[in-house]
This record gives sequence, structure tokens and C-alpha cells, in this order.
Amino acid sequence: MKKLLIFIIFSIFIPSNIFAIGQMTEPIIIDNALRGQEVIETLTLLNSKDKEESFVLSASGDIDGWATFYQSDDLDFSDPIESVTIPARSYFSVLVKINIPIDTPNKNYAGELVVKSISKNEDGEEGVSSNVGFGVGREVSITITDNEIIDLKTAIIPLEYSFEKDNNLEIKIIHTNNGNISIKPSVQIKITKNNETAFNAIFPYAENEEPIKPGERKEMPLFEWQDANKEAGKYRAEIKILVNGEVVQEEDFGFSVVDPKLESINNFADKFLAGVAVVGWGSMTLGWIFIGLFFVIISIVFGFVYFLKKHRITK
Repeated sequence: MKKLLIFIIFSIFIPSNIFAIGQMTEPIIIDNALRGQEVIETLTLLNSKDKEESFVLSASGDIDGWATFYQSDDLDFSDPIESVTIPARSYFSVLVKINIPIDTPNKNYAGELVVKSISKNEDGEEGVSSNVGFGVGREVSITITDNEIIDLKTAIIPLEYSFEKDNNLEIKIIHTNNGNISIKPSVQIKITKNNETAFNAIFPYAENEEPIKPGERKEMPLFEWQDANKEAGKYRAEIKILVNGEVVQEEDFGFSVVDPKLESINNFADKFLAGVAVVGWGSMTLGWIFIGLFFVIISIVFGFVYFLKKHRITK
């Protein structure tokens, strides 16, 4: 935040042709890192000039040579870059992969991820601008340790809590690896109705899928419970997240399966009962009493009419 405030102050009081770059992010702090570990981060850059500008990317300090930069859509990390071109008055994101060397001793390492403006000299050749040669850096602090830490947080998001019999239960699962080792979590999903198991299975992490790296957030393929014979009613889903066979997180939620035909009957019944309450001025009891009195009066009237007709015929 300090660098953000400095950038805002500079951009207000210093001409834009001098100060054109900024990074709008917090320092990267990695505790309990392992030798050989890869860390993926996103850098958000800002071009404050009124024209398109190019910037060179680098790492300095203890992490010099550890960082490789990529376009934000290069999720396979197949095409490293050393510079980017950003439109006028625009934000721009790039990915950085920090590779901790396998022979790094245990201690704290400090450095910066630096962005510098590229300008053209009088001969039209590009070079790093002397006006902003210091660059704007994002601080990095990495502490190397020998301890493996598993810290996984999983968001479990049902797309609907109520759906018709012909549809499926759909669950979105998003893993965030806050530990220091790459992991392949499995997911166990158990579905019950009236304490009876309707479905129970463990879905292992795909063998051909890259493991979730430290600091990485990964959305898994959408889970669907498909059962053509499922009955209408209330269900419960119990979900366990497992790493190396150990449960690291448990969640559960309820949901309903609706039969459209029964739903129509229930809707009619609900409307009828609401009508009874209206007759009783908001009271269901008074409503039934008034309806009962109505039928009693109708019965008396019809009985009296029948009596008069019978008496007239007898005469």
C-alpha cells in the first residue's frame, strides 16, 4: 500500500512524461517455502501516460534469476516474455513464476519484481528510460524451510438448492493451495435421503492433470449427480476433501428434488389454504369456522326449501 500511495503522489505532482509506471499490488511474502518449489503470482501494472508504452520486466536482489514472466492468458507457461506493451491509461496483468533453486540454503531471501519503462533515444533505438531507471518494484520475501505444509481451502458451491427430477445436482469445486507443496486432492461426495444413502463415491484427482501448485487457485470440472430414478424429496450432500487419503475439509448442505406434478398439487393446496385464511381475516381457524357456518346455513336453506315443497305437494 505504501508503494501505491507513493505512485499516486508522484502521478499527481510529477509530469506524466517522467513517471509512467506503477504496480498496484501488495508485497509477496512466502513463508515455509521448499527448495525446488514453484510459486505463481499475478502482477498488475499501470501505464499512467496518455499514450501506449512498453515496459521491461525483471527480478532483483536475492531472487535475481528466479523469476520468469508470462502473458496472463499463457496458463501453460509455454512462452516467456521479458517486456510488455500497455495501452494508454490502462491496467495490465502478467503472470510471474518464481522457481526456488533446489540447492538454496535455509534462510530468508528478499528481492523485488521490477518494471521499467522503455523509451527511444534520439536515434530511434529503444532502451530503458533514464528518467525512471530505478523502476517500480514489488517486494518479495521468501523464507526457505524443510517443513512440508499442507494447507488447502476448498470452496464448495451448489449451483441450485432445489431442482426438478429431470435435472441434476451440480456442484462447483474450487481449490486454493495455501501450503508449500503441490497437491492432488480427491473429493468424496455422499448423498442421503431420510438417512439412507442414495449415492457415495470418491473422485480421485485426474492422473493427467497438473497438481495444484502452492499459491495456486484451481476450479475443477463441474460435478453432476445424475440419477434418472431419484425420488422427489429433501436430500443432504456430505462432501469431504482428501489429500493423501487424509480428510482436510468437510462440508454439507441440504437440497430438494421436486416432482412438477406434486408441486402443482402442493401449489393448489397452498392457494386454497391461503384463501381460507383470507375468509377468516388472516386467521386459518376463523376461516374454517366461517366456511363451516356457510355450509350449515346452506344446508338449512336447502332443508327449508325441501320442506316447503313437500308440504305444498301433500296439500
